Amino acid sequence: MFRDGRPFNQQDVGASAAESLFPPPPPTIVGAIRAGLARQIDGGSSPWPKDALGHGVNWQDEGTSLGELRFGPLLIRRKAGLLFPAPAHLCKDRDGRIWLLEVRAPTKFRSDLGPTVVFPQEPAGAKGVKVLEGAWIDSSGLSDVLNGKTPESTSIVDEDKLMKRESKAGIGIDVRTRVVNDAQLYTASFLRLRDDVEFLLPCEGAPVPTEDFTQRLGGEQRAAQFHLAEIELDQSASTKLDGLTEYAAVAVSPVYLKKEPYAGGPIPGLSGTLVSAAIPKPFRLGGWSSMENGPLPMTPIIPAGAVFFMACTEDESPKQPNASIGYATKWGFGHCFLGKWPGNREVDG
Repeated sequence: MFRDGRPFNQQDVGASAAESLFPPPPPTIVGAIRAGLARQIDGGSSPWPKDALGHGVNWQDEGTSLGELRFGPLLIRRKAGLLFPAPAHLCKDRDGRIWLLEVRAPTKFRSDLGPTVVFPQEPAGAKGVKVLEGAWIDSSGLSDVLNGKTPESTSIVDEDKLMKRESKAGIGIDVRTRVVNDAQLYTASFLRLRDDVEFLLPCEGAPVPTEDFTQRLGGEQRAAQFHLAEIELDQSASTKLDGLTEYAAVAVSPVYLKKEPYAGGPIPGLSGTLVSAAIPKPFRLGGWSSMENGPLPMTPIIPAGAVFFMACTEDESPKQPNASIGYATKWGFGHCFLGKWPGNREVDG
């Protein structure tokens, strides 16, 4: 069970049901790894090793230290290889064909964003397209997307192939009398990974040698096994970026921005200005601050898979195939691969 920050009580309308986030937010896995590593330092008998693992858990505060640790995007691995969150401009038509939404000339209409706004639109020839939700994409398909090409349908993996949701029901009980309370029925949705599926989180700066360990994880304190793995994440090596004055940043982990992005404005960590974006429905995330001994404020988070379409000068053209954008990137937020807009033409740099 990996919850967001919504309340789970009968006093709030619609709050008597809890849905689990998939995948879990970065601080959840990071916290479990730090706890497991701490037990391996001097057998867990010494004080908390803040020099190696940091001193707090307030991921919203840039002053919170993680020591030597730095985390990448949370991914999924199966026997067939790595899977990444599907970019939000991927869609499917009535016949099951895969398309990429296109960013075309500005459309003029009245809105609070101004008279001229660029929205991703369905490509010419596509009918009845629907944006993919809860989908993942393999390395080959993501390489196609980063090169402005439509991936094969076989590269797309639906969420239900990776895990299944299991609902449980419970009823409220008076803690004093142990008698069931009237009209207090709760439901909660839990996740169960398929047998060949595991989460994968890149980590730098972990104390060595590091042994495998078991650590409690999630809302019901279930046990999860952590083990070392070798991975290669240079997904964008085949994408030519030099000279591009239009490029797309595909977020493969959730993005934490302290200000809402807007057309013509900047995105921290990216060169140029924002032209358009394909953003899934944001969620709100909080947590607990061990330093202040209190809850963290609820903060809107942009889900993984968001795509930011940027425009820049040739001098600003990105030279690296990846970027870390926004805030709390050392916790695993804001990791992006850079590529072309659908239909981008190569420009001699």
